[in-house]
Amino acid sequence: MPKELLDLLRMIAKKENRRPKTDDFGRNRDPNLPHFMAYYNAFGSFENALAPLGSARLMITNEPIY
Repeated sequence: MPKELLDLLRMIAKKENRRPKTDDFGRNRDPNLPHFMAYYNAFGSFENALAPLGSARLMITNEPIY
């Protein structure tokens, strides 16, 4: 299950071109995605789930800096 959860994080990062957020897996999420608590249960926290993905790289965006 953790591998599938990580794959979904990668998918969200690629689709949204940003670091995944708990909101992506919250109440208004795509019904095909797990609730963010699945990440807490599998990894201890949502941040811990992002760590294997190289979360610093995922935070790079094309948004302008003001």
